[in-house]
Amino acid sequence: MTPMAAIDVSAGFAGEVLGPVPIDEAASRIRVYCTSRYSGWAVYDLAGISARAAGLFTEVSTWSLLFANTLNGRVDIAQLAEFNRALRREFADRIGRIPADQDLHAMTEEEVAGVIRACQFGFNGAWAPRITKLGALYRPAAIPVLDGYVGMAFGYQRDDLSITVQRFGLNRQQRIAAIVRALATYLHDHRDTMAQLRALVLAQDTVPFALWAAATHLADYRAAILTCVAAGGDVDTTAAIVGGVVAAAIGRDAIPAAWRTQREPLPAWVRTPGAD
Repeated sequence: MTPMAAIDVSAGFAGEVLGPVPIDEAASRIRVYCTSRYSGWAVYDLAGISARAAGLFTEVSTWSLLFANTLNGRVDIAQLAEFNRALRREFADRIGRIPADQDLHAMTEEEVAGVIRACQFGFNGAWAPRITKLGALYRPAAIPVLDGYVGMAFGYQRDDLSITVQRFGLNRQQRIAAIVRALATYLHDHRDTMAQLRALVLAQDTVPFALWAAATHLADYRAAILTCVAAGGDVDTTAAIVGGVVAAAIGRDAIPAAWRTQREPLPAWVRTPGAD
């Protein structure tokens, strides 16, 4: 019997690391994250997708940090004054050097170095956990969110990506660099494993996920469809299921007018009086 693949991004790190996670368990964790009301999926990931679609992250402003903190459930007004024009320009410069829509696993060493430099940016009270949440709103495919739990998965203490202590001979900047490089290398070298993980999640959960998305956003057609897009995989199938369920529940007028005008022509047998 062929042994089941495992995901082990923390191999080679010291301390109490996460260690290998069987791929079926990893798939279960993803499903929980995407369906639990207590996870950051809806309040951070989906809200970020909607904000980018609305054009809110075309430039860096004082409110960018406030928005990121709000999505994270932690509003800290004091940091807005710290995030002055010079720091905003520096952050924008670091973000701007990362190719847009480029996945971390497909980057060159030089491009990964640019991601590391963006993750290492910070100022008083706002280091990797907050800064990477902000950066990921601008470059979601490239910048990993390095919160305390990610640090713990790599054997560090929960605050080690924010404080300046030495840990296993590494300072904060070196710890950030080591984690980002490990993620980039693993994703690049184990693309088949990651493809298997995606297939395992999506193949078993197309209908359950679609029903969850529809039930969660039953009063908001746009949010329901964006949820399917954000999840990836067999998007046309999940979006068709979800769109049908939500539209049947709240009516065709709930579909954004711009979407209705851009749809493909419907065959005559499905047209109804007053349809546009």
